[in-house]
Amino acid sequence: MTQLRFSRLLAATVMGVMAGMALAAPAVDGPSLYTDGVYTSPPEIQKAQAILVQDGELAPGSFRPGILDDPTADALRAFQCLHGLLKTGLLDYETMALLTSHYVPGDADGDSVTDVLDHCPDTPTGATVDQHGCPKDSDGDGVPDGIDVCPGTPHRAAVDARGCSGDSDRDGVPDGIDQCPDTPRGATVDAKGCPSDSDHDGVYDGLDNCPGTPSGKPVDARGCPEPEKPAAIFAGKKNLVLEGVNFETNSAELTSSSSEVLDRVAQSLKDWPDVKVEIGGYTDSVGSEGHNLSLSRARAESVRDYIMKRGIDSSRLVAKGYGESNPIADNGSAEGRAKNRRVELTRID
Repeated sequence: MTQLRFSRLLAATVMGVMAGMALAAPAVDGPSLYTDGVYTSPPEIQKAQAILVQDGELAPGSFRPGILDDPTADALRAFQCLHGLLKTGLLDYETMALLTSHYVPGDADGDSVTDVLDHCPDTPTGATVDQHGCPKDSDGDGVPDGIDVCPGTPHRAAVDARGCSGDSDRDGVPDGIDQCPDTPRGATVDAKGCPSDSDHDGVYDGLDNCPGTPSGKPVDARGCPEPEKPAAIFAGKKNLVLEGVNFETNSAELTSSSSEVLDRVAQSLKDWPDVKVEIGGYTDSVGSEGHNLSLSRARAESVRDYIMKRGIDSSRLVAKGYGESNPIADNGSAEGRAKNRRVELTRID
């Protein structure tokens, strides 16, 4: 009877020590489910698997971490047999107590997966890992979850070390996806980052101040139709008398009323940049021939200088004086002499 009481006391003491060892085992993430004397939580099973691998009872890669699969159960039975426990293949508290009395592998990269089970032993600090200790990367941008400041980055977008994508041309399409990386600021783009041009006028939507321009119509930098170019001042003629261009009496000084006509001439020459002209000055027959020749030349030069000041290059203008030659009316009348005092433009081919 005394021996029986002693055996029961010894068994209770051993069981108590084992339970204490199990409770004192290093804590792992997640709850430790303890049902009917068996631990069933993945963290506890994974801890046991790590120790079994370390002890040579379980081959690395032969089991599923955190799952009490057949290889794990077989290894537990071998361990239980070696230590005189019931070969249940379950992680009961006696088995756990003996397992945790062994050395528990370390965790060099601090990812909560022991080195023995860690397939990725150099995980960056802060990265979220899977059951194998390998970093997760939900958006596939190369920056692990837990470190990625910008989760959900679109596929193929170029990202920085924080996992955030850039947008160099600021068109709303990330670099790496943007097939047109130099889009002008303000242009409307498609999903590939390329600008659209609905009216095909060469000015992008979003920058086009005149959308809907008819096809083929020339436009300016704003996308608006250019004004119709007026007909050349010669309108099919080779010579043109500048009606309304007059001078002070016996002088080469232009009257103020001449400006309107000469401004139109200058504008027409701007509209037709390939046109070159001769500016011919003529007088009536009053006065000496030499004086009239000099005066007509001076008047032609005055007209040339005026047009040059309006932006026409001198290489397109030739000034000549013809004096009283080539009259177009009778110098015997005041009306005729007024017609002969003229400035003619002649197109130079």
